[in-house]
Amino acid sequence: VLSDGEDADSSTSSSNRRDLRDAIYATCQRCQLLNDTPFVASTTTEDSSSRTSSVLDETTIHQFSDPEFDAWVIQLDQYLMELQNRLFSSGLHTLGQAPSQDDIEAYLRAYYDERLTD
Repeated sequence: VLSDGEDADSSTSSSNRRDLRDAIYATCQRCQLLNDTPFVASTTTEDSSSRTSSVLDETTIHQFSDPEFDAWVIQLDQYLMELQNRLFSSGLHTLGQAPSQDDIEAYLRAYYDERLTD
């Protein structure tokens, strides 16, 4: 139930958001996605002359702003979509059939992108 002045977007408590961050981080760590999509937030010092970088880990996960964390989640989503499109480009419907030479080459090109040499 929302009280006066609250809307549906603001009803998500900081506790729920904190739990969600923990779950996202734990899942990425368990699936070893942190190396593939590292979270690095840059901060500017008071004099704006130097920048330092902080890496996401168990001790710093709640130190970053919601927009910084959300930007990383978007980056993670884009990576997972690219991975899905590359790895399953030929589809699993061909299970049980040996792939043709063209299918193998197409799969390897999709997987390795520009790093594949003939």
